Amino acid sequence: MDEKGRALSETVWTRLDRKAGAITEFTVRQLRHRISTWVVLSVGVLVMALLLAFYVDAIRETDEPYDDDGDSVDWDKDGYPRGQEDKFGTSDWDGTEYPGSGYYEADGNIDWNDEARFHSGNHTWHGEGYFEADWLDTDYSGGRWSGIIDWEDMEACREGQVYDDWWPEWGEACTYDDGSYFVSGRFKASGSVNVPDNYYMEWGHMTDEYYVEPDPASMYIDEDGILWDGRDVSEIGTEIDDDGDCLLLMNDDNNNGIPC
Repeated sequence: MDEKGRALSETVWTRLDRKAGAITEFTVRQLRHRISTWVVLSVGVLVMALLLAFYVDAIRETDEPYDDDGDSVDWDKDGYPRGQEDKFGTSDWDGTEYPGSGYYEADGNIDWNDEARFHSGNHTWHGEGYFEADWLDTDYSGGRWSGIIDWEDMEACREGQVYDDWWPEWGEACTYDDGSYFVSGRFKASGSVNVPDNYYMEWGHMTDEYYVEPDPASMYIDEDGILWDGRDVSEIGTEIDDDGDCLLLMNDDNNNGIPC
């Protein structure tokens, strides 16, 4: 009994002991419940990881990577896939223009309404006119749509006045009896040009070339940065262009919210 005659089982201290015991029991139950939750979560993560591993292995064995934007194709047959040409800003429709190739810089022109219609020199030419050649670069060639004149495939000029009686095709030339030419297109030569009224001729030069290693087409087929041969993308020192917008200028042409 205490001083007030209460049994020890009814004192404040015993009540506190009971409350502390209840709190301890509740905490142990919660801890036991939390442990079981983490076990279930861990097992679930492990199962999902195993399923993903089996899925990746099945994809590697059954499905070839698919190029959904065509940037793995070398359309102009110059040895460089379109994705690499996009990065360097070169055309994939012109076989004479590729990463590392010299590019054209204009030096002058005769416009359609200029009074002076005559020019001579050793240039890369682009336009239409009567041309007297001192030298022709017959090795300068290109694809069907390049507009480059093929000097090996040339006929005599037709009778009559050009642009009145007949019209030349772009990318062709013809020859007159005196050895001069009428040209319409792109070519490299040394000589003199006389440009008809209302027509245009431009001349310039090509910059020096340098070698660029062609990228493998597979760099532009794997669409999401995952290399199915097990390599890490960071190990090859470049990102995989999966949507065609990883160009020389970083942008988001396909509006997917991801620049490059």
